[in-house]
Amino acid sequence: MRYAVCLAIVLALGAQSWAAAPSANKGRRGTYKCATSRPNYSYFVRVPSTYSERNPAGIHVYIHGDGCANTAEPYLDLFSKFFLEPHNLIGIDVEFDDNTNWVDVDGKAAAVMEAVEQTIADYKVIRGRGVLSSHCGGANTHCAVIEKYGAGPARSASWPFSHCAAYAPRFDRSAKLAPEMSWFLCASDGEWAGASIGADAVARMQDLMARAAKGECADVYLKPTKGQQHWKVFGSDARWLDDRDLAESSRIFGRSDLAFSGFLYEPDFAESELVPIVKAANALHLGPAAAGLDKLLARKDLASDLRAKAELVKAKLALRVETVLALSRQMSVEDPVLWCWYSKVFTRQLAGHPRETEFRRVVPPTLEQERVASWGFSQFSARAGDWFLPAGMLRPESVNIIRDLRARVGARSSLGRMAGEFLMMQ
Repeated sequence: MRYAVCLAIVLALGAQSWAAAPSANKGRRGTYKCATSRPNYSYFVRVPSTYSERNPAGIHVYIHGDGCANTAEPYLDLFSKFFLEPHNLIGIDVEFDDNTNWVDVDGKAAAVMEAVEQTIADYKVIRGRGVLSSHCGGANTHCAVIEKYGAGPARSASWPFSHCAAYAPRFDRSAKLAPEMSWFLCASDGEWAGASIGADAVARMQDLMARAAKGECADVYLKPTKGQQHWKVFGSDARWLDDRDLAESSRIFGRSDLAFSGFLYEPDFAESELVPIVKAANALHLGPAAAGLDKLLARKDLASDLRAKAELVKAKLALRVETVLALSRQMSVEDPVLWCWYSKVFTRQLAGHPRETEFRRVVPPTLEQERVASWGFSQFSARAGDWFLPAGMLRPESVNIIRDLRARVGARSSLGRMAGEFLMMQ
């Protein structure tokens, strides 16, 4: 009964989509440029070496800042290193020939989504496995994509992203109604005061911490950096993005991908016996999905080709469960703050699964850890806007407040590490 009810709920939810037809680039490998239906708005696609018909991908979208449209293609190398190859994501870097994110913003947001939907039509993409990122003024288009297509804080099955990254953002609108996702934000002291970049990054972090305090996604990180300008210099290499920021953002996506994203390409499993099982798995009802598989595989008369597909689903489901268990063991020891949130997410996912008992043997958060985590989120939400001077340095009177906060939440926790980064801004 429980299995049937869960599957009925999943099937009833359905999936809104902005479907596109496959193009001449269907299945194309490497890096190439595409036009959109809107003049002067185009995009570059890069397919990682990890992608194949048997290994469907997610997506990584990047929206360049004002005056730097020429970074769209070269930055695919950076994203390949930190996102596309490690996480099997197809890169989509948009390019606006007018070099601004403040004119025809709705048109630019529509062009971004057109690029996303065309890529999903041309490749095997698991919808929901995605990163939406931007730099500086690109955050204005980034925000418009969320406002026009995100449809509020409740995650829609059609929303293609599970993580947002806003690098040195001019993100002057609230994130309180964005779909629930993980977030990474950053700003250096050399750019903090320019176009309110630092203040915007702090304010968006406060929006998201307020949501975390109420039980929403806790994987939110603001990384301030001392001693860097808006234009980062690494030896002979000069660019807008910092490797350290990309690495931190990538780690966050690796976690939240497990919290929010499906892992099966549904059109590959279109048989009526598999459809409800695969939909349950992608909705992260892993227990009902496992029960459905066991029931199907127990049939003596199951056709060999259908049995092979069911075994493939079972293998992918087993890998997902093992990955969740490994992260749970690690997080329960290393980051009790994040574990307070992820433990609830994974408890729901593994309900009724044969390995649920094994998961429950992982040390759960204590009530005191829950209270400390909630308190920490509330502190960052309510007070962080008062901690910084206009140029990005900490106010002297804030230093002891942040030290005390770090001591209480634990220096190794996500909040403690973030507090430690704040303390570097003296």
